[in-house]
Amino acid sequence: MHLQQTKVESRASGGPQYYFHDLPVFVKEFIRGHGACPVVLQTPYGIASSSFMAVGRDHKLGKRGKVVLGKVGHDRAQAASGDESIGEAIRSWYALKGMHDFERVDVEVVIHPAGHFILVPTAVLMRESKRPRTLEKVAAPLAFHRDYQSKFWKNQIATRRKECAEDVSWAGKQIGRIVQEHGHVSTQ
Repeated sequence: MHLQQTKVESRASGGPQYYFHDLPVFVKEFIRGHGACPVVLQTPYGIASSSFMAVGRDHKLGKRGKVVLGKVGHDRAQAASGDESIGEAIRSWYALKGMHDFERVDVEVVIHPAGHFILVPTAVLMRESKRPRTLEKVAAPLAFHRDYQSKFWKNQIATRRKECAEDVSWAGKQIGRIVQEHGHVSTQ
């Protein structure tokens, strides 16, 4: 499934709009049945709350973000408040500098039991490009333990080690001290 940007990023014309295309049946039924639901955006650093709503084709956001009947005709992702479009948020979170207008954003959707969408961008195609750019999908972006160290933390440690090795040594000693203090069975 994907989001299609229908207008270029012009605030004079109300800004870009992003319509859902090729929705799986379970997503169509959910969004149209509820009228709208909050969108949480998956980023390279984990999920991030947002002001976006997934809105069904037969609904719109009325005053104060209240979901009301409407005749828009497209399932879409829209800002419930604020000026930023979902495309701008994706560009910011994924550091897509110099890239302005999306042709499309390939996404996956997870419907959370609490009733919101977790929107996972997987690739972007810019208007000025011929090929899509794949976005890295990271299962545990901030994990750091003996079984798995995320790319984010590996890069951060490598950067600190290069810039100031004493920082990494100091941090390691502090972590070791805390583990030792809290590693005893009698410690709560």
